[in-house]
Order: sequence, then C-alpha cells, then structure tokens
Amino acid sequence: MREYTTTANQLMLQGKPLTYRTRCKAYAVKDIDGREIGDMFFYEYMRTDVVCSEKRPVLFAYNGGPGASCFWLHIGCFAPKRVKMEWIFNGEEEPKETLLEENPNCPLDICDIVLIDPLGTGYGSFAGEQEVKAFCYPEADAGVIADFIADWLIEHQRTDSPVYLAAESYGTIRSVLVASALTGGPLLPSAKAKGIRVSGMIMMGSSIIAEPTNSFFSEKGLPFSVQILPTAAAANWYHSKEKSCTLEERMDETQQFIENTYLRALYLGSRLPEEEQTAAAEQLSALTGLSAGWLKVHGLQFDSTYFRSQRLSEQGMIMSLYDARFVRRQGTEIDPAADDAALGKLAPYFLKGLRAYGKELGIEEMKPFIYTDFHQAMNWTFRADSTPFAHLQAALDRDKNMRVFFANGVYDFCSEAGQAAYAAAKLRTDEGQVLVKNYPSGHMPYIGTESAALLGKDLRAFLQKGIY
Repeated sequence: MREYTTTANQLMLQGKPLTYRTRCKAYAVKDIDGREIGDMFFYEYMRTDVVCSEKRPVLFAYNGGPGASCFWLHIGCFAPKRVKMEWIFNGEEEPKETLLEENPNCPLDICDIVLIDPLGTGYGSFAGEQEVKAFCYPEADAGVIADFIADWLIEHQRTDSPVYLAAESYGTIRSVLVASALTGGPLLPSAKAKGIRVSGMIMMGSSIIAEPTNSFFSEKGLPFSVQILPTAAAANWYHSKEKSCTLEERMDETQQFIENTYLRALYLGSRLPEEEQTAAAEQLSALTGLSAGWLKVHGLQFDSTYFRSQRLSEQGMIMSLYDARFVRRQGTEIDPAADDAALGKLAPYFLKGLRAYGKELGIEEMKPFIYTDFHQAMNWTFRADSTPFAHLQAALDRDKNMRVFFANGVYDFCSEAGQAAYAAAKLRTDEGQVLVKNYPSGHMPYIGTESAALLGKDLRAFLQKGIY
C-alpha cells in the first residue's frame, strides 16, 4: 500500500519552534506460516531538527475497544494538530470549516510519536472472517502490536530509544500484554522473544482492575459502588445548580467518606446500628444526589446505570457512560454508541477533523475509515493466561525503573477513577514507579481545554523523567 509523507512541517511548542516530518502507511500482518492476516495503519511524527535521535524516546499510542482505531488519541491528544474543543462546553455551534488548531500539548519536542490503528480498524483490515476469529484475543492482539514496534525500531535504527506505550480504555490491557510480549515471548503465538525494554506506560481511562480471577468481567474484589462513588460524586457536583465547594474539595470529601464511613458500613451491612445506617445513607445522598431512603433500602449500594438514569430523571435526561458532563433525553436509547450523549456528539466531529487532517498529511482516502469495529468486540475472547493486573505487576517487578501513569477523568463511568486508584494501590511498587492523577474530564481526559492542558503538562513531566 502506498506511503504518505510530508516534510518541513513546523510547530511551536513551549515557546520554541521545531520542524518535523510525517509518514502514514499500512503495516502488513502475517501469521507464523507467513500467511497474510490483514494490515494495520500507522501515523508517524518525527522531529527533524535534532542532531542525534538514536536515544530520543519514542511514544507508541493506540486506543482500545477492542476494535477501536487511534483517532481519539490521534487528533485529540498527541498529534501536532488537534480538533478545536472550546465550543464543546461553551454553548457554541460546532465549527463548520476550520476544525483544527496547533496542539500546544503535543509532546513532539521531547519524543517522537507513532499512532497505531490495530488490525481491522481505521484504514486497516482483516483478510477474512477466519482471521478475525483467529486474532481476536488478548495475546494475539498484543503480539501483533509488539511485532510492529520491534520492526519500527529496527527500521529507524532506534533500538536504543526509550519506548513508551500510551493507551486508553481496553488499550491499557493491551499495553501490559504488549510490555510482556516485548520483553518475553514464550506465551505468544509466535513464541519469539524480542528483549525490548518498556520505559513507561500511560494509562488513560484504565481498564486494569485488581481482580482475583482471569475473567475481565468477573466480580471485583471491592464493592463496585465504592469504586464508582468518586465519579458519581463528581457528576452530581457538576450538574448541581448551586455549588458549595470546588470539585477538588468534593473529591476529598468523598474519599474521606469512603475511608471513614462507607467501607465500614458495607462490611457490617445489616449489623450496622440503625442510626448509623441512616446517617451513612444521608451522607451518601448528599454526595450523589440519590434518595437517602432508596440508598438505605438497597444496602447503601448503587450501580452506574441506575445513577446515570436517575440523577437527572426529573429533567428527563440521562448522563453519558463515557463523560457524565454530556446528557441527552431519556427514552430513545437504541444504539449504545450513537445514542450515548458524548460519543454521539464527539465521534462525528472527530472523524470530520481526522479527514481534514488526513488531507494535510497527504492521505488519499482509500476506503471508509472504521473508527470502531464492533464486530471485533463481539468476537473477542476476554480471557488470558494471566490477568492484566498480573502482567502489570510483573512488568514493574522486572524493571524497577519502569513507570506507570494512570490518568483518569473524574466524569468517566466506563472506566472509573476509583477503579484505577484501587488497582494502583494494590500494586507492589517502589517509590516513584506509579503516578495517579485525576482530571476534570471523562473517558478521554483530554476533552476540554482545561483538562487537556493539565494532562499535557503531566504527560510532559512524565516523559521527560525518562530521558537519559
């Protein structure tokens, strides 16, 4: 497939100009017998005004799904240009013409960037239905990404460069398996060891959960309502007409309630004295906006589906699963993607922005762009030989210099900030190995200029610590 390149591009970052080139191309994927499985598509951004790039960090990024292309991270977070976002929350109409702007949070000044559309996503494809079924499981998916990274490093003579993995949602599960695939190999379909060290992983909207079994959707070790409470409290704060505190103060208050009251109340259950049950229900009601009576009857527990549909029920609205700041009318939810308040609004806009950016990158649209292949998700085998959490722990144990950055949006009901914080707390680590940060955003913590700027600053600091 044709290669698309541009040269002599310029960008201003941190008050300084830089030049870079781009390359966009398909990557053929073959099985161990050399038979073509399909192809991926990648977007490469390389700084050109540095004297020596052999040890310059390389950031490989992808989204999740499974079956999702990288377009969210691409033109929302990491590319030199991004879609404009000011209009999203200030009541303006969606831009009709100029959709793109320079991305002040792009880390191209400190690392080269490669964004990956996995097999069958974006402009990528599978050779056939048989290949979809054969490669839609965690180890095979991770092995393909690891092969690509290894080939890319060799092709560009960058085998001495620090390698960073950035991912979102299911992509965070992919990352821990890719890290294992890059350093090891016996458990992969190819059984070929690569010996490539991963310096760090960036986990946005993390799907890593501290679970006791190898089923990704098994019962969590901690009551689910505890993990979603910080998100529910943030969403309730956001949609409250009168705010008596800041978001940060509400998050601190929620954490104190969890530690001092909530966990004890859930553990004791009906053994908790009546007056304490009533007090806990009233505190929980104040944080979430749900009825204290309903909470007491239901053992002080609730799930995200109930909260999202009930908190704004008097207005006839339901919150987005992916970003509770977005709401829509209740009663007509037919499609979980198109009818989600955030995805339904943002996906068409991001795709329009990607098409505009594609023209600047020289891409001639070859075929329809598949931003998510839900067929993959339906065929995916959500089991692995070891849990994602175990893979992450192993990666941290193998290399004491390896670091992980959990970046969570507090309005995310898909991969809650409380879930990520709990998983991070259960890891056995050395000081400085794990960083956990929350942002005033949703599943994509770069949605919104304030959150994007905060995230960009922290990403830059995280990546710069790995330069040596």
